[in-house]
Amino acid sequence: MNTISLNRLKYLFREYFALHWKRDLAIFGALFLIKILFTYMHFPFPDTIIVPITVILCGTFNFWHKKPQGMNYLMIPTNTEEKVIANILLVHVYYTAMLVLSCLLGLFIGKLICPTTFISSPSPFLSDMGDLFSYNFYEGLLAIQVVFIFTSIYFRKNAVLKTFLLFVALVFIMVVIASVLALNIGADYLVETLTSIDFLVMNTWMFHAFNWITILFFWVLSYFRLRETEV
Repeated sequence: MNTISLNRLKYLFREYFALHWKRDLAIFGALFLIKILFTYMHFPFPDTIIVPITVILCGTFNFWHKKPQGMNYLMIPTNTEEKVIANILLVHVYYTAMLVLSCLLGLFIGKLICPTTFISSPSPFLSDMGDLFSYNFYEGLLAIQVVFIFTSIYFRKNAVLKTFLLFVALVFIMVVIASVLALNIGADYLVETLTSIDFLVMNTWMFHAFNWITILFFWVLSYFRLRETEV
């Protein structure tokens, strides 16, 4: 099984949907209804909620905390490349499309039934999409998702929780460093400097190159970690 087979990939997707279609449908419906309610009531709804939901869904691939389930996954008649490809497509494409579509449909229906909203042109609808039409949002989302794809394979128990705590620890360290710098060089000067640096970095090719290098790096790590586990 050194080559990639579309039939074996189809088998992996069929196995996934047989186990998780009810859960995914419930998440889609819940997010869809919440988006309708918030749009109808004119309450702000952060579409970045997609990020934590996809992160939680990545826990789907953490089979190792249940030995029978983990053994069954490892014994599926597919090779490592096919499993990694299936995981990547499920997380980056399927999860993202499912959640974005539920938000877009909820926004459209909410505006349609709201008595004070008239969709006479596409501009009012498009202007409320926010991050859902931003390339930087999806690029950043992929970079976060790919980390959780790897850690869901790397950690044997509570993969999502451990990764989340790791992110919290990194943020805490950054806050401590920023606080120390603020005390030494002045808070106003530090804020002005960081703001200008952030603006420059976010709009340069280096920022996008770093994101894609991170994505490719963790794809490769996921492959080798899964291969090591299978051996």
